Amino acid sequence: MMLIGVTSQNFKTITKHAAKTRRFIIYSVDANEQIEETKRLDLPIEESLKEYDRKAIHPIYAVDVLLTGSCGDKFKKRLKRFDVDVVETDEADPLHAIKAYRADMASQTH
Repeated sequence: MMLIGVTSQNFKTITKHAAKTRRFIIYSVDANEQIEETKRLDLPIEESLKEYDRKAIHPIYAVDVLLTGSCGDKFKKRLKRFDVDVVETDEADPLHAIKAYRADMASQTH
């Protein structure tokens, strides 16, 4: 099973500014490509990744992939150290973005 997080300040759409985001939706994707929302994170401002202690374990580090509307290269490198792949997307709908991401990953393995 894969865990995919999305940055979502409104818990509806994928939003930009990943480092400043305090709200995330976490989805699980099973071997049959079934997507299920499993959790929502609604963190205080001091737990945005921009403000969070870089040596501490952040709750978003539990996901395999984080989909976001925008972020910088330093942000991607930081999360990569915790085995989280960060993928920028123009897609606003979380489910569409997850399906597109999974389809892209499947096409790269063939």
